[in-house]
Amino acid sequence: MVSAAWIEESVRVQVPATMPLAHPESGLDGRGTYGYHWWANGVLASGERKWPDAPPGTYSRSGYNNNDLFVIPERNMVVVRLGLDQEEFMITDGIYSRFLGMIGAAVTD
Repeated sequence: MVSAAWIEESVRVQVPATMPLAHPESGLDGRGTYGYHWWANGVLASGERKWPDAPPGTYSRSGYNNNDLFVIPERNMVVVRLGLDQEEFMITDGIYSRFLGMIGAAVTD
């Protein structure tokens, strides 16, 4: 239904890190990490990776209420987080980075 080439392209960064931030009031910054509704572990405008503790090929979908999906090709792994708690607690990129790093350490030890 969908070609492998399109899938490969869809998980790549489509918004250059060098692009000016258009709406800083939104609280979202996809520069260097966003494209085709996927968040890639690309290099942010700051020069750091979105999730430094995760492999570079990691990408994710982010949904309402902290429902998130991570694909980690380097580990042949998919991680799904189902949540109903966004009003109580927002999970940051830093928290997810540490979590993905701990999962990686657990499966490679």
